[in-house]
Order: sequence, then structure tokens, then C-alpha cells
Amino acid sequence: MSTPAPAGAHYEWTITGGAGTFLPSGTPPIMGDNVTIKWTIIPGIISVVLKYNDFPYCPVGPVTKPVIAATVGTVSGNQNVCVDDQFTYTLTGGTLAPGEVINWVITPSSLGSVILGNGTNMPTIKWHGLVLGTGPWTAQLQATTNCGNSALYPITISRPPIFNLSQTGNICLGGVNLSATNTLGYTYSWNTSPVQTTSTINVTIPGTYACTVTNGTCSKTKTITVYDPFAILPIQECGGPHCNGLATSEQLQIQVTKPASGTFTYQWFKKYPTVVSVSGPVTNTSLSNTYMAADSGYYFVVVTYGSCSDTAYYFVQKECCPDVNNPQITTVRNSCKQFTFTGTTPNPNGSTITWDFGDGSTAPGVSGVPITHTYVHAGSYCVTFCVGPPATNPTDCYGNCAGTNVIVPIEAKFEYKLGCDGCVQIDNQSIAIPLSGSSIITYEWNNGNGFNPPASTSPTPPINWPCYTVAGTYNITLIVRFKDVTIPLICSDTYTLPVTFTPLDITINPTPVCSGNLVTFTSTPGGFASYAWNFGDTYSSYTSPTTHAYTAPSPPPYNVILTVVDQLGVTCTATKSVTVLTGIASCTISPAFICPGSAATLTAPAGAYTYLWQVETSPGVFANAPGTNTNATYNTTVPGYYHVIVTNSNGCTCTSNKVQVKAVTKPKALIAVSPSAKLCGP
Repeated sequence: MSTPAPAGAHYEWTITGGAGTFLPSGTPPIMGDNVTIKWTIIPGIISVVLKYNDFPYCPVGPVTKPVIAATVGTVSGNQNVCVDDQFTYTLTGGTLAPGEVINWVITPSSLGSVILGNGTNMPTIKWHGLVLGTGPWTAQLQATTNCGNSALYPITISRPPIFNLSQTGNICLGGVNLSATNTLGYTYSWNTSPVQTTSTINVTIPGTYACTVTNGTCSKTKTITVYDPFAILPIQECGGPHCNGLATSEQLQIQVTKPASGTFTYQWFKKYPTVVSVSGPVTNTSLSNTYMAADSGYYFVVVTYGSCSDTAYYFVQKECCPDVNNPQITTVRNSCKQFTFTGTTPNPNGSTITWDFGDGSTAPGVSGVPITHTYVHAGSYCVTFCVGPPATNPTDCYGNCAGTNVIVPIEAKFEYKLGCDGCVQIDNQSIAIPLSGSSIITYEWNNGNGFNPPASTSPTPPINWPCYTVAGTYNITLIVRFKDVTIPLICSDTYTLPVTFTPLDITINPTPVCSGNLVTFTSTPGGFASYAWNFGDTYSSYTSPTTHAYTAPSPPPYNVILTVVDQLGVTCTATKSVTVLTGIASCTISPAFICPGSAATLTAPAGAYTYLWQVETSPGVFANAPGTNTNATYNTTVPGYYHVIVTNSNGCTCTSNKVQVKAVTKPKALIAVSPSAKLCGP
């Protein structure tokens, strides 16, 4: 009862419907302010009467209370899931008492893990699969309570599709075929416009393509990049037209920089700057990559390679100013990349003098004063020494320029791709330009780990390049050497890139690994194209990081096997032995209430454990609870949210569900009748 019996009176309890047993024992009616009943048949009715202790007792009542069975309710959420999916489920519609703890159980237990929310009506579950077979697999998600009743929710788990993307062909020569392999019986969706739904498609435009493969329930998306195989470079006569007051012919040239060989056609056009339209081709389609422009204006060329085409633009200057400046250039090569230039001009009008080194760098010039410039990259550069035009320029003519070509013959450069197996794929991107028939260019490689083969005239990296086997950072170095006795010139260029190799390994957290506890498995390093985990207990996963819970302790140890495929298509495997210790089966606790003048008591499961009670100080952040916090029970007069960390002799821990401790006010009495002569008189 919510109100104790008055002095000299007592309550008498009886069961008037259903069946049950008073605890600890006794024959009805049972006297006392409170009773405990274990019900065996429900629904039932409990009845209470207030009586005085002495004859004639003056009974008041009875007051009855119906007792019904609490129902758990129903579970809702995703029923058709994929391996490694993570979803939140909800339990609703039950008649559980407020604060009732809900335990979530997955059968078979290793097909899923409760990530968050155990003890509440909204758990988050991560689903797993089996190593053997392709699925689907069936699991049961069960919500249970201390009442003993439960709600079952069937789950079907499917494995995501496993596939690779490949490409063959040439964008310009019939297109590139993109194929999703190992996908028999799947459906496909490519991010093309319109969407294509076959396993193989043909594309004629460079770009990154995504293919989503679906095997019924589960989908997975991968991407593949198709690069442009075609590029051109416009070349215009260095220094522009050499003028004597009138525009003269200037040669325009186009160079195909990739591919290295092929059949190309060229069509040259002249375009006037004041109109958008083209005057028409000035040449028919031909195999000539040069055109002699007879007058000033805008020109462009369309180069065709198979189905691909590209366009380059030119501007031919109009009339130059009368050449009273007569600019001249002399050049001295200091090294492969450094030159000293000297320009001379009478410059009678005192016009501005400018150097343009052809690599985006300019500098003011002075007649007869040398200037030194160092280039960064290999290539052919047009260096100009320009004078004028005069400050007063009524004819709007162009200044006079002298031009000269210089060639930086070598530039060392490469890129690498490191496989998970420590093997390196080298792409030599060095530039080498012979200056004469006597030029000799050699390549020297060093892998930073003792591999230093003899110099070679072949730009192809050595085929016997060894793989790295020990973790570390290594410096790959390429030295390109140039020698030409006819110039004469001897020089070199060096390029170095660090490569860091980390052998495939498995990181496990937390340790020790305990049965029933959620364990996180992480691939080190990461960033691979695909992952496949075998946890050694027939269960699997396909993401990293991933989680798993072992249901049974060792022996024997479980061999965890991780198989990855990297971006190069290389497959690597790592194995780690895991000893699983006996964990704590359950550490669920129930909410408690602080009554006026007393403390609430929280109780953890008993056993050969150590305990640490904690209180939530901010959302998701817990600190040690004040007072004595290392016993199986914890008493508190402070409302809030609490949990307990239970540890067994193996060092295995179990963190309980979070429960609320509420303060309640003194309720009003349900029965407040005092005996009187009027009620009990003669």
C-alpha cells in the first residue's frame, strides 16, 4: 500500500482471481503493508482489507486491483539486410512497466552484434554473414525482459555482390569496353546518360564511370576511370614574324603529344577576330601538321585521331613597327637547365625592353646586359627579346622582337603505385630530348633498399625490381644523365620520391578479447578496394573496420584471416590468432527510485567480479559515481543516469545498460479510513 496502516490496524491481502503464491511463504490472508506475489495464473485479482487488530476489527474495503500479464510489444525495422549493414530497430506497443529493461538477443549470436542501445527499446544492430556459402542466412532478433516474455523478429541476411571492373580498348579507336566481371545473375546500373543496364558497356568519352551491381537485396558500387588517350600541343614560330614594316608569312605547327604513334589528320582554318563564324578551311584535310600563314589574324587547327578530335588556336601578329631597333640575341648554355642570354638593340626611341623566357617567366631587359635563367622542366622554349613599340604609336603597330629556341634536354620524373604485397609499379615519366645524333641518355635507378642496377639507355624501369618486405619508408631515386660530345654537354637530373610500405596487418580492439563482447577488427593499412574477413568461427564480414562477437571462449584460438584486394588488383592476406577469454554473460541493471528520506539502490549481477559505478555527466560521458562505487550495489540520493562496469578475473569487462534514478514525492494514501463507533457500533 502507498500508505501504512494506522496504529492498531493492519492490511489483509488475498488473491481473489487467478492464482499465485505469497513470498517468502504464508497462507492467505497475509498481513502487512506490502506483499510479494509470484503469479502462476494470470489475469488475476489482488484484494486488500483494512482491519483493526482487536475485535470487532471493523473491516474497511475491500480494495481490488486487477493483474494482467505484461506484453513486450512488437519489433519493427529492416528485415532484409546485407552483411555489414547497420540498422536501428524499435520495440513498441507493449504493456511493460516504465523503465523495464529490454535485452536483445540474436540467434545465431554471431550473425549480428548489438552496437548500441541494449537495455532500451531502440537497439542498433550490425549484421554479419558466414564464411561458407553465398547466403542468404536467417537470424532471429529477440527482445526479452525480466518478465520472461519476448518478441521475435525474423531477419534475412544476404551477401553483397563481389565483382571487379575492367576496361579494354581505346576511346578514339572504337571506344572503351567497361565490364563488371564475376557477376552472373546480377543486375547492373551505370551512371551514363541514359542509364545502361548491361554488364558490359562501350564509352567514347573520358571520365570516371560508376557501376552499381545488385544481387536482389544488396547493392555495391565501384568506379573506374577512363583517361583521354589523345593530346595536342600548338607550336608557333619563335619571336613571331620578322618584320620590316609589313607582315610576313609565319609557320604554324601542331604536335600530337599522345599517343606516340597513330594516324592523324589536320584541317586548318582562319577566323577573323570580330566574327564568330569561320571563313572556311584554308586547307583540305591532310596529313600535314604545319601551315604557312600568309597574313595576320586568328587561326585554328582541328586534329583528328580516329573518332577523337581536338582544336588548337593561334594568333599571327599584324604589321610590326618600322624596325629601327634591330634586336639581337646571343645565348650561352651553362648546364642542362640554365642559360645566359644577352640582348642588344640601339633602341633610339627608348622603348621598353622585355625578356620572355617561354616558361611563363618574364623580366625587364637592358641592351647589352646579360641575364641568366634556369628552367624547371624539360622542353623546347621560345625566348624573346622585345623592344617597343614607341610611346607614341599612331599606327598601333607591334614592337620588334628577336627570338631564339633553347632546349632543356632532360627531366627526371616518375610515378609509382605500391601494392599491398610491397611490390612497386614504376611509371617513368621522364622527358628526354636528343640535341643531336650524338646525344646519349641513360637512366639510373635506386630503390632505397640496396637495389641499384647498372645504368641503362632504356627508359623502361628494371623488370627485376624487388618487392619491399619490411615496414619502412624508402627513397626511390632516378638519375637521368645526358651526354653529347658535339655540343659539348654533360649533365644530369635527379628525382626522388619516398615510398612507405606497411605490411598488411590486423588490429584488434579492445584486448583481451572476451566471449560475448563486441570486438573491432581493423585492416592496417586501409584504403583497399575490397575486404573479406574470416573470424575463424564460420562468420565473415566485408568492411573495414568491422565488429564481431565470439560466443564461445577458446581453446583453441581462433585464426582471423583478412583478405584484401588493392587498387592494382593484387590480393594479400593477413592472419592473426585470437584467444577468446570467458566473458561476462550479462550485466543488465534496472532503474531505481529515490523515496523521501531514503536512497535508491542499484544492483548489479552477483559473482566473482569487481565493480565500478559511474554517473553520466554530459550526454554519453560518464565519470566515477561519488561515494562507495565498487560494490555490487550502489546507493545514491542523487537523481541521474548510471551504469556499472563489471570485470571478471580474466580482465573481461561488461558495461551495463544506462538506467535512470528518479526522485519521487510522497504519494497520497489510497485507503484512509479510521474506525468509528458509527461504523462498528452495536
